[in-house]
Amino acid sequence: KASLIFRTFMAFNLARGGIDWAGSARSTAATQEDHHIFPREWLLSNRDQSEDKQTWASLRDSVLNRVFVSREANLDARAQTPPNYLVKLTAAERRQLQIPESFLGPLATPITGEAFSAFLKDRYDLIRQDFIDYVRQGLSVSPVS
Repeated sequence: KASLIFRTFMAFNLARGGIDWAGSARSTAATQEDHHIFPREWLLSNRDQSEDKQTWASLRDSVLNRVFVSREANLDARAQTPPNYLVKLTAAERRQLQIPESFLGPLATPITGEAFSAFLKDRYDLIRQDFIDYVRQGLSVSPVS
């Protein structure tokens, strides 16, 4: 959790604000918990057991599978699939949290590493575009004299 990449991605996501599925406003001033979008317990039970355990641990703990949310939201989503708890948010609210619509399913179980990687790539594409837009916006602001 101390890696620079993890902290950068999580800070960028959290700085976007928004609300979580418990209805709590996300803020850098409030305590937030590190939530696995596809919960660890669910993945442990529903992943393709024939695939490498270490690879799955890496995929599961990827920054692309994580988001800071309130304690209430983290508890509410425990061991549930994203379609079960993310549906409480509008598409615009999910987009603010950088959660792609593909996370709403369908989810074939057991989930394969290839299918899970596709979900993570969708999230990567959203975050990448948001970051590019953020940098472009910063570059277009004229310097203060």
